[in-house]
Amino acid sequence: MNLIKLGIITFLLTFSTKNFSQSNTKIADSLYVVGKYEEAISLMEKEDTSSVKILKDLAKYYKANSENKKALKTYKKILDFDSSRVITALNYGETLLSLNQLKEADSLYEKISLRFPENAQFYYSRGLANERMGNDSIALDLYKKTHKFDQYHQNALYKLSKESLRNEEYQQTLAYTAMGLSKNEKNVSLRSITAQTYSAMAVFYKAIPHYEKIIELGLRNEFVHSKLAYAYYKDGNFDKAIENYKKALLYEPGNSSTHFLLGKMYALKKDYQNSEEHFLMAIEIKDQPMDAEYFSLALTYKNQEKYKKAFDWFQEILKENPDHIRALYERAVAADNYFKDIDTRINYYQAFWNKYNGKDSNYLAKDMLYLTKNRISDLKEKKHMAADKLDKANTEDSLKEVENYSAKNLVKHKK
Repeated sequence: MNLIKLGIITFLLTFSTKNFSQSNTKIADSLYVVGKYEEAISLMEKEDTSSVKILKDLAKYYKANSENKKALKTYKKILDFDSSRVITALNYGETLLSLNQLKEADSLYEKISLRFPENAQFYYSRGLANERMGNDSIALDLYKKTHKFDQYHQNALYKLSKESLRNEEYQQTLAYTAMGLSKNEKNVSLRSITAQTYSAMAVFYKAIPHYEKIIELGLRNEFVHSKLAYAYYKDGNFDKAIENYKKALLYEPGNSSTHFLLGKMYALKKDYQNSEEHFLMAIEIKDQPMDAEYFSLALTYKNQEKYKKAFDWFQEILKENPDHIRALYERAVAADNYFKDIDTRINYYQAFWNKYNGKDSNYLAKDMLYLTKNRISDLKEKKHMAADKLDKANTEDSLKEVENYSAKNLVKHKK
């Protein structure tokens, strides 16, 4: 065989192999696009793994198929061929993080940051590694560096604003979130931090639009609707509060706190029937001490002038919590309105007076002591007046008997 023929055969074989490889690569890529990762991997594993292009695709397919350990080895091979590949280094670091190899990830990002000292993402990724290792102060410094080199880095701004909110640095929190939202107003995480900050500041009318925007952006859950409901409640819009507490119940029907708050909202609107229903639901669901739920239900009955039911529920509260000051006082008020016997009514007020008189107590307790003292005095006066009236009636009856007796004897004497 002459040299010309040999060259032609070699060229044809090379061309054919190259075309076959390109064909496999295209097929594998098509399989990857439609989610058939395993088939794509099978094809690519047959290819020349000394090619960086093949390795990059293979690593991508491993990652998509959640084969992170294989992806990690493949990224390592690529970096062994060419350590200057920044994107591959990032992918390698992310895979280390996903496998919880945190020290290795931290070391990798530290080395890369020395080569690329102004790359914000490397600082952020290293921050994540340190945060997960419990090195919170180091992580915070790294998030601040991320912000320094990319002032609109969305994830770093979220981390920094969340930490500021935790430390009650509200103005700093709002500065971070405003910066992030100026670049991406659809960032739900930053908008949530903004809303929570205004709520923490008790500026509820400013919190409301942010919660509403979060819902508009498609994030609907128990947390958001409950927070929005509370903001509306504090802003005085009870109808909107009820509407959102009801929506919160769609996500967690068995949430006793939401039922309790709904009962409270209905009570404020003087809709005692719905208030009673939700307070009873809260009590039925909850398996912890329930003096708050009992108390609200008892007040609902009191407001409806159902004093017997109110009295019974105040009794239940005091079984749960004998030191519930308001319940002890309200029990006396319910007893005062329900029982006819004056001594019984006085005794319940006296129980409150004996327990709290002379003790250090808050303004509300002092106010209740003052009312109790006056009411005991009124009831004793009423009892005294009733006794006087009875004595008078008895005296009048006695006089009438004497008069009748005298009259009868006078008639006999005349006869």
